[in-house]
Amino acid sequence: MSAPPGPTLQGRIVVFSPDDHTIRRVTGSGPDTTITADAVVADLSPDRKTLAYVKQDTQLVLRNLASGAEQTITISADHAGLNVAPGCLHWSPDGRRLDFIAVQDGGLYVTTPAGVATRVDAPKHATYVQSNGKFIFGPPDPGAPTFAATSQLTCGQWLDTRRLVFDRVAKMPSVITVEQGKPAEVPPDTTTVAILAPIRLIDSPQRWVVHDRCGTRILSRLYKDASITEYTEYVLDTTKLGDGDLARPGAVAPASGKLPTVEDNAFIADSCDVLVIDACDHSTDERCVTKRYSSRTGVVQDLSSYDLHRGLVSPHLVAPGTAAWNPAGTQFATVGEGSVYLNDLGTGASTLVPGDRGGGYRQILGWLPD
Repeated sequence: MSAPPGPTLQGRIVVFSPDDHTIRRVTGSGPDTTITADAVVADLSPDRKTLAYVKQDTQLVLRNLASGAEQTITISADHAGLNVAPGCLHWSPDGRRLDFIAVQDGGLYVTTPAGVATRVDAPKHATYVQSNGKFIFGPPDPGAPTFAATSQLTCGQWLDTRRLVFDRVAKMPSVITVEQGKPAEVPPDTTTVAILAPIRLIDSPQRWVVHDRCGTRILSRLYKDASITEYTEYVLDTTKLGDGDLARPGAVAPASGKLPTVEDNAFIADSCDVLVIDACDHSTDERCVTKRYSSRTGVVQDLSSYDLHRGLVSPHLVAPGTAAWNPAGTQFATVGEGSVYLNDLGTGASTLVPGDRGGGYRQILGWLPD
């Protein structure tokens, strides 16, 4: 039996090539259209109308995709100007804020589209004194070598419209290891939720991230230990997660929402069911066994195997940033080896989208309707 025909692109897909700083529209019916060739990080607003991106000079730009009009945003917090560091820029689910890391102090901030920013948290700094071959936190010892250390912050992920999840160092350690010639950066050890307006920080007893989002539901990825390599994923309704629950063990891992596999999961647009890519056969044609999981009913439905092997790298076939759904939730686009592929949810068929590959696409920002 012959394979089903591949899907055709309806609408436009916005893709990002970090290698040449280019954001383009892919239509599948002609050359790709360049939106900008001066971006280091970008995100598409939830309503798919406004593109936020940061230029190589660290200035934030908002672009109306319908008209092409652009506005450079002057960001300030407490009367001090701020610039956006590469690698961190996310719209809030309601499109009223963006979170970013500032060039000036490495702090995590949220800003309105008008540029009014508030600092969420900042790196910690501490001086360590060498003693018996170790660098120990404590008062300076005259004559003893010292080393200045800085803690790391991760980019924020929106739990909902007023809560932001990120990793930080809750307390600087008593002893650090210093490698000669390298800066002393203390890696994050705590997942923290910031409650906005006013800022209040709640440390979680477990390490976890927001892996994907659909409406008020998220996929929470709960790590087994501090190595943050092994994990389990859960579907969580954020409206049922109160601020007081955030410090409770298991709060982001409801037993009823545990997914049947950790291979590769992503929400299906519109329905908020979960697309589960269970296993890929790399010995033959590398088609992938897929399922549809309803967290509301617990029903797991077998789907047609997906021909996801063309240029894609397992196991992150539908990870956030590498995939986007069409508005109807019937097809999803993925990127691999710099190209864009369409995948049909019903038939399992996939096809390469024609177009100019440019510098090689690495991120899909969104799928725009016709």
